[in-house]
Amino acid sequence: MILAVIVVISLGPASAPGGFSFADKLWHALAYMALTGSLLRAAGPQGRLRLVAVWVLVIGVALEFVQALDLFADRRPDATDVLADALGVIAGLTVWLTLDQLAKRSRPGAREGGNGVVG
Repeated sequence: MILAVIVVISLGPASAPGGFSFADKLWHALAYMALTGSLLRAAGPQGRLRLVAVWVLVIGVALEFVQALDLFADRRPDATDVLADALGVIAGLTVWLTLDQLAKRSRPGAREGGNGVVG
């Protein structure tokens, strides 16, 4: 569902909600953070972090290439959109890893004073 929303918004009219000049980049980052998190959740506890991150970035780059085809007269590809997408992916991974570590620590039987390294 999140992916569908990203595709529709990315290929629709070029107006982003928000009142400041970099609002579009903020929306990119938030959307790709949400997409990364949802795909990691779908992948389960043994989710492939790198694979999910790469595929989400591929989606972002692919959408920029589609905009370059000039099918959408008011949309243009933008490298800073891809950068914002990448920052969103990094944020999604960071939140995922942080929540995962917190969940592991709160499980019954978790060792106290551990170094957080999972073997």
